[in-house]
Amino acid sequence: MRDIQFYPVDRVAMDRFLELCKRQHYPARATVMRPGDSGQTLMYVIEGSVTVSTEGDDGRELILSYLNPGDFIGEMGLFMRPTHREVLVRT
Repeated sequence: MRDIQFYPVDRVAMDRFLELCKRQHYPARATVMRPGDSGQTLMYVIEGSVTVSTEGDDGRELILSYLNPGDFIGEMGLFMRPTHREVLVRT
């Protein structure tokens, strides 16, 4: 299931936003964020995909979401102000 976009994104504004960002490339199966990491980073998927997961009560990995180009990672930190990450994010 895809998230529904609630408002149109101005392509020029998004391009300007991305110009101000630091680009980081991650190889396949790399860990991008892990539980305990600082919660003050916002990322944007330009290409490829990432998996957001956590550990279930039984100790097994529980997939929470698959994110694709155009999706943000870490946006909850902007609103909830957590001091650390609670999920694992991998390419």
